[in-house]
Amino acid sequence: MILEGPSQDISFIDWHKKGNVIVCGSIDGSAWLFNAETGDVLQTFYGHKQEVSCGGFTPNGKRVITGSHDKSLKVWFPGSGKVEFTIEGYNFHTDKIIRVAFHKKKKIVVAGGL
Repeated sequence: MILEGPSQDISFIDWHKKGNVIVCGSIDGSAWLFNAETGDVLQTFYGHKQEVSCGGFTPNGKRVITGSHDKSLKVWFPGSGKVEFTIEGYNFHTDKIIRVAFHKKKKIVVAGGL
């Protein structure tokens, strides 16, 4: 199956732990949610100004978090595609975010950059 969506190359892909859903980020600044069985686009996430280089589902599967070369981290509602909140600016990252990791039991995410 070919998943069609982003206009440019994919930067990351992550599977939902409990379903046939994947999220991916693109160098065009967007992220996409797909049904992995049918290839249908379930949601698109627009808001980053540069490549969406990393991300994934939170451990409870209820949110998507993305990190970007625009030095921001965004938490999204998968159902609506809306941003719950953005972390960026002073005392956050001063360069590209290239990796995120989630704590398995607590609401903690770590972002790594260059």
